[in-house]
Amino acid sequence: MTTRSWIGDIRRLPPAIRMLLGLVLGLAVGLLRPGLGESLRPIGTAFVSAVQMIVVPIVFASVTLGTYRMGQERKALGRVVTICLVYFYLATLVSILIGLGLNALFHPGAGAPLAATGKVPGNIAVAVDWTKFFMDMIPSNIVQSMAEQKLLPVLVFSILFGLALAAIGEVARPLVAVLEAVMAAMFKVTEWITALAPVAIFAVMAWLFATQGLATVAALAKLVIVMYVGLAIMVLIFWGMLLAIGERPLDVTKAVMEPMILAFTTRSSEVTLPLHMEKLHAMGVPNRIISVVLPLGYAFNRDGAIMYFALAVTFLAEA
Repeated sequence: MTTRSWIGDIRRLPPAIRMLLGLVLGLAVGLLRPGLGESLRPIGTAFVSAVQMIVVPIVFASVTLGTYRMGQERKALGRVVTICLVYFYLATLVSILIGLGLNALFHPGAGAPLAATGKVPGNIAVAVDWTKFFMDMIPSNIVQSMAEQKLLPVLVFSILFGLALAAIGEVARPLVAVLEAVMAAMFKVTEWITALAPVAIFAVMAWLFATQGLATVAALAKLVIVMYVGLAIMVLIFWGMLLAIGERPLDVTKAVMEPMILAFTTRSSEVTLPLHMEKLHAMGVPNRIISVVLPLGYAFNRDGAIMYFALAVTFLAEA
C-alpha cells in the first residue's frame, strides 16, 4: 500500500473516527516518545487559538441574527429564553446533586495523602457579589469585551442589537445581509480549521501524556473514575429526555460526536461552539433557535464542569 493510498483511506474515515485515531496515536507517542510528544505542544495551542479566534464573531453574528429573526415574535423569543434558563438551572442543580451523591457513595478523597501547601488569601470571596455580576453583564466597551473573549456581555449586546434591528424594519436589511455573510464566512473558516482537528488532537494528547504521564492520572484515578460515572449518568438522563421528545438518542449522539471528542481532548467546550452550531444546522435545527439557545448554553449550562466542582470540593474536604 502506497503512502498516498494510505492517507486517502484515512481521509475516507468518518471525522469522529479520525479524531479517535488521533487521540490513540497521540497517547502512544506521548508515552513512548515523550521528547517528540512535548515538542508537539505548539500545534495543539495553535489549533485552540484558531478556533477561539472565530468564537466571538460567530456568537455576535449568530445571536444578533437569531434575535433579529425572532424579533417580530417577541413573545416567542421570551418564551425560548425563559425555557432555556429554567432548564439550564435545573440541569445545573441535577449535576451538583449527582456529584454530591457520588461522593457520598464512593468517597474518592477519603485517605488521599494531601496537605495544605499555602495560606488562604485574606481577601478571598466568601459570597457571590450579585450586583457586580449583573453590572459585568452590561459592557461599557463592547470591543474590549470581544477582545477579552467575555461571552456574557457579548451575548447581552448581541441580543439588544438584534432586537434593535428588528424594531427599525427595512432600514436594517443591508446590515442583516452583512451579518449573514459574516456567518457564512465564519462557518467556512470553521470547516477549514476543524479539518485539522485530528492532527491537533494527536498533538494535544502527545504533549499531555509526555509532560504528565500516567502517574498524574493514577494519583487521582478514583476521582477521575467517579467523575466519568457521573458523566455517564448524565448521558443516560439526556438520552431519556431525547426519547421523551421523540428523538433517537444514539443517532443524536453520533451526529454530535465530533464536538464531543474535540471538547474532551482540548479540555474546553468553547472551542467546539462553531462546530457544534454547524452540526445542529446539518441536523435540521432552525438557525434562529441555534443562534439563541446554543450561545446561552455555553454561558450558563456547563453541567460537566459544575459536577466536577462538586466532586473536587468534596474530594478536597475529605482529603
